[in-house]
Amino acid sequence: MKEPILKVKGLCKDYRIKTGLTNRSLGIITAVDSVDLEIYPNETLGLVGESGCGKSTLARLLLMLERPDSGKVIFDGIELKPGINKSSTKRVRKGMQIIFQDPFGSLSPRKKVISIIEEPLIIHAVASRKEIRERAMQLLALVGLPLDVANRYPHEFSGGQRQRIGIARALALNPRLVICDEPVSSLDVSIQAQVLNLLVGLQERLKLSYLFISHDISVVNYVSDRIGVMYMGRIVEIAPTKSIINTPMHPYTRCLLASIPRVGKKKDRIVCTDKKGFIPVASGCNYLPRCNMAMDICSKSRPVLKEMEKGHFVACHAC
Repeated sequence: MKEPILKVKGLCKDYRIKTGLTNRSLGIITAVDSVDLEIYPNETLGLVGESGCGKSTLARLLLMLERPDSGKVIFDGIELKPGINKSSTKRVRKGMQIIFQDPFGSLSPRKKVISIIEEPLIIHAVASRKEIRERAMQLLALVGLPLDVANRYPHEFSGGQRQRIGIARALALNPRLVICDEPVSSLDVSIQAQVLNLLVGLQERLKLSYLFISHDISVVNYVSDRIGVMYMGRIVEIAPTKSIINTPMHPYTRCLLASIPRVGKKKDRIVCTDKKGFIPVASGCNYLPRCNMAMDICSKSRPVLKEMEKGHFVACHAC
């Protein structure tokens, strides 16, 4: 098996809640809790979970936009840690890029499209100005935009076109890994399909790896080789896409799949309960307050990922 391009081990991130005037601490929220995952070359790992479960925080930690409290992130053989030297930082920045969720807010309204795409190339000084301009024009064509849009501003484009500009910017430095943070959630359904097909085609053409983040498991199902299910900062299930869709094991994964509308097909009714207002149990499973399969051990011991089938890992005492 190929070596993973990205390794994450025991990654944790807490945020302290403070009052406005007195700055008094009110408590701690754990956004990312002991996350382990690997992404392999030319693979798409989908990360799915409801809003607020820590998906975007995990993305920021991987990109070194925030510092984790503990754990390791190793990208392309380089451990991302405080004190990393400038040459290694530059290599990581070039090799790992992001496509943001909001195509309206992620592009500067004061810059023309050509300048937006050229910016990372200029910062990293990868070529002469002429070569940078040629590269930017090639990227426009690569994402399906006509070359005459180069001197227009972002406000002149639709949401789908702006997201294509964001994709072109992310690909400017020939990254090995692209983090897609809800890249189609703000787009119309028909435009979503176009952007997803573009991403799949670019992956095949450029041999990219993706971490595809979404709250919509049907979207993740379409693009992913493997799927990780995240709940309250923890990975509760991770497996090949077909295994997750056809034989989900964790009760939360089953709830996510049951929420997908299906026309003309009867599905089993799965109820997610709310026994304690979604307050996690300190010493047990975070999903306990909502679980319809809970046992006594669930309140006493926190489950860890176990391999139930080949490549299918689940963190659940009932499985």
